[in-house]
Amino acid sequence: MKDYLITENEFIVKLEEDELFINLKKMRLACPCAHCKGEKDIFGNIYKGKTQTLQKNAFKIYTIRTVGNYAVRVFWKDKHANGIYTFDFLRTLSE
Repeated sequence: MKDYLITENEFIVKLEEDELFINLKKMRLACPCAHCKGEKDIFGNIYKGKTQTLQKNAFKIYTIRTVGNYAVRVFWKDKHANGIYTFDFLRTLSE
């Protein structure tokens, strides 16, 4: 990841080959962590946390940290920080 910018409503990231514009609400609602999206056991059962009503600060980013050369970990202002967003996943969110 080269550069990024967080605006009021968007996460903009410049990768080697392209620039992505991602709506923050869409990004948060697509959080890939086990609590939000669930995780499967060997039988295909999905386990996840209780659905929560998200407040306004849940859609605002506090900070971002890179994870290797393939992803970012997002720290949301409501203190949620378990999701690791791969660059490939971020590309799908920007479409």
